Amino acid sequence: MDRFENIYITIDIDSLDPAHAPGTGTPQFGGLDSRELLDLLYGLFELPIIGFDVVEVSPKLDNSSLAVFAARKLITECWGHHLRKNKEIRGKERK
Repeated sequence: MDRFENIYITIDIDSLDPAHAPGTGTPQFGGLDSRELLDLLYGLFELPIIGFDVVEVSPKLDNSSLAVFAARKLITECWGHHLRKNKEIRGKERK
């Protein structure tokens, strides 16, 4: 992966099993659970990520709001990583 300079991550919420994210137009039975997807995402944080999105969330199909909560968690983790990484870079530049 060292040869990649810029990586954009798209997370399709229907990669999660409907038990974890029912609010999508194309639920995938046998999909990932929330922890598996987060572990996969954390593994990508070492790469030069320039952006991300979470797609296929359909609140109208999500009476329990599980897909919305899952999407929010994924976005929060990505933003948190971005902010920590930028803080580390700024700290190194000041020294």
